[in-house]
Amino acid sequence: VEPVELPQQNLFLLVRAARGTSVHKTHELIREGAVKVSGVAVTDPERILPVGTLVRVGRRRWAKIT
Repeated sequence: VEPVELPQQNLFLLVRAARGTSVHKTHELIREGAVKVSGVAVTDPERILPVGTLVRVGRRRWAKIT
């Protein structure tokens, strides 16, 4: 798990920070269901994630809000 030092944030900002991708690519990843929160695909980029949430982006990238 790769620690990402962010306070409570929305899903879009977390994915963008974890992947280091463009705005378009970040929206595409979320829209395609490549982003999972607690094992469930999430398609709302404005979803607020609390501290302690584990997010999977694609197959190999994980991030945890600490």
